[in-house]
Amino acid sequence: MKKLARHVSLNAIFFGLSFLWNSLHLLILPLILLPFGTETTKNSRLGLLTFVGLVVAMLVQPLVGSWSDRTKHRHGRRAPWIISGVLLALPLIPTIGQAQSLLAVSACYILLQIVGNSAMAPAQGLIPDHVDMGERGTASGIKNLLDFSGVIAASVVMGLLLGGHTPNISTALWVCLGVLAVSGLVNGISAARQAEFVPSSSLAIPKQILDADVKKHYARLMGSRFALLTATYSVQAFGLYYLQDVLHAANPAAEMSTLMAIIGVAIVLVVVPAGTLSQKTGPRRLAMIACAMVSLSLVGLAFAQSVLLVRILGGIVGLAMGAFLSSNWAWATSLTPSETAGRYLGLANIATAGAGATSRLSGLIIDGVNKVQPGKGYMVLFLLGAVSCAVAFGLSKSVKEPGEF
Repeated sequence: MKKLARHVSLNAIFFGLSFLWNSLHLLILPLILLPFGTETTKNSRLGLLTFVGLVVAMLVQPLVGSWSDRTKHRHGRRAPWIISGVLLALPLIPTIGQAQSLLAVSACYILLQIVGNSAMAPAQGLIPDHVDMGERGTASGIKNLLDFSGVIAASVVMGLLLGGHTPNISTALWVCLGVLAVSGLVNGISAARQAEFVPSSSLAIPKQILDADVKKHYARLMGSRFALLTATYSVQAFGLYYLQDVLHAANPAAEMSTLMAIIGVAIVLVVVPAGTLSQKTGPRRLAMIACAMVSLSLVGLAFAQSVLLVRILGGIVGLAMGAFLSSNWAWATSLTPSETAGRYLGLANIATAGAGATSRLSGLIIDGVNKVQPGKGYMVLFLLGAVSCAVAFGLSKSVKEPGEF
């Protein structure tokens, strides 16, 4: 129980950040941006703004992660960055809802990406810093559990606040502020209390080995993460508009919240068992099965004709994503030297945020195809996602597991 509490406190910020970004990207921003342009360009508008924001996140994380590796502070190298990033993020959250122009919304959103990711990057180094190699699968499962518990919480709360005829955007943003404040400060204080810990070189593959053969396999591992997440993020980013334009849901925001909850619950059910299983059997097999499941589900979504079928396929995607993310992150931490964990796991965000950024460009494809054949842009999106998952399958198959070096 003590180890469980430790794992939770070291990963608490991922709940708050997940709650914030899922609320913002999937429900709040699509609603905020609607008045700032025409109906026919809404996907492009949302896609381009979030693309820029996620490119910023992709650049910030490895940079700040590397700085945190070299930070010397009485509260440790990670805690000062986590706490300061959270404190700087808090006033920006409600400001987005008060912005009166597209430029003002964009400026607040970009600044929030900078400071939010300045807190996230050092937090990602806490597992290699404080968790023995044999427990990293479980610790990674806990991280993903908190991450996707944030998805579920966001879907329920935002569904209540934004699902009606008069969405309460201001209250939704203040709730996001409160959740991030509590989770971020818990994480920062926990990191500060363990500041005296000196990482042991036995906790991860030594740097000199990483600099030789492991680098190319780490790159392939991140490539598989990028490919799978690009597919799933594309579906998430434009899900609300898909439900509105293709399935003609009576309340697209409420239905999107329900779908988010289904996916989140499915992920939460498997992340911890999948992380533990990956320690025993190796992460490769689990990752490959997950990639195949997501690919087939996206093909099904391309031809779905009912909200019920979308919910079922969403649940399958959630189960597969839970297995993939836990095994993939445990795999990454096992290939990461503790002394440079912030840098290497920050580089992992090139895959995560890079996938998020790339997925937003799908808005241009959707709008382009929809102009020729209304609604078919979303079908193209799903089929491209299935192909991307097949690429992730091939890359996962080619990566060595830690014991094979």
